[in-house]
Amino acid sequence: MIVKIEGNHLPKETWNKLDVNIAGIDSLPTFSCRDIDMLEVDGWKQSRFTPKYHKDLSPRDTEKIRALSKKGEIISGVGPDLDRLIVASKIDAYRFEAKGKNPKPLILNFDFLSGAADLTPIEIVVGDGVEAVVVEQLTAKKVVHGVAGAQIKFKIGKNAKVTFVQVQDILSNMTFINDVGAIQKDDSEFNVITSIISGGTTYYGCQTNLYGKRAKYNHDIGYMVKGNEKLDMNFVAEHIAKKTEASIHAEGVLRGNAYKIFRSTVDFNVGCTASSGEERENVLLMDDTVINKTVPLILCDEEDVEGAHGGTIGRLDDETLFYMMSRGMTKEEVYQKVANARLDAVINKIPVPEIRDRWIKRLHPEEEE
Repeated sequence: MIVKIEGNHLPKETWNKLDVNIAGIDSLPTFSCRDIDMLEVDGWKQSRFTPKYHKDLSPRDTEKIRALSKKGEIISGVGPDLDRLIVASKIDAYRFEAKGKNPKPLILNFDFLSGAADLTPIEIVVGDGVEAVVVEQLTAKKVVHGVAGAQIKFKIGKNAKVTFVQVQDILSNMTFINDVGAIQKDDSEFNVITSIISGGTTYYGCQTNLYGKRAKYNHDIGYMVKGNEKLDMNFVAEHIAKKTEASIHAEGVLRGNAYKIFRSTVDFNVGCTASSGEERENVLLMDDTVINKTVPLILCDEEDVEGAHGGTIGRLDDETLFYMMSRGMTKEEVYQKVANARLDAVINKIPVPEIRDRWIKRLHPEEEE
């Protein structure tokens, strides 16, 4: 079975000619469940279950999706078409439930192989008052072809704090789907750290349902898109309850023939009084041949809220380039150093030292010599 799905839908569509409203993801097979290559589960209860989906829900059904969010449903960033494909592929999902108030970090590693047709759905359950760290490392160490993906959904209890670290380094021509969804209850905190070092053609979506009062969501994204790579992103902060907070900050670099879309939506629903949300992207264009599309969006059905968005799109200026080359660096070395600095700023936020050090070394192999 080869199918096409739609995903990364902009909650409020704009002019179709801009080609940013939705992503068409073509030639997807029936998936099999990818086993987790390396797993550290000390302090976590593991089980399997059969996921469900909303049969008649389309990614373009914005009002239905908002209504489901208000009822406490998890709608992920890529959207309901992916849920439908998971069910059609008869894939069972993993569930990890935190035991105790401070479990050890949950480490989930995937290394994808050539010819892959793998997709692994995961549910993370973090109960009231629990503080947890979840790390997902998505790699393809060899240049491979295929289609693969990972979906992870969080249920975050009252007064809980979750830090989710995601690093993607896929040296391939692979099509990769990276899907995240979450629901937060009262006084919870969800901190997401995402670093995309490489990735073929990547569709990345993250939607968070700020369902509980005073829930906080913070997302830091660093990305590098180079060569002929494509990165299609969609972030949605769905403000449902009162006094909720959200911030989405992205730092990126585009090189070669890179193509990138950054959609970011702060959605203030009726009743979310005294809430605030901001979104910002800073992107550096290294070459004239890149394609960059940035789409910040604020939707507002509530008066007593604060929303802000902004961003910068720039190039490496000649003075900086001349100065660094006069210090003995080649033009290529200057570009790489500047690009790595943006990723460093995000990777240095990773709270697990051995994970943080691994990816700093990946970006700076010369320091190991």
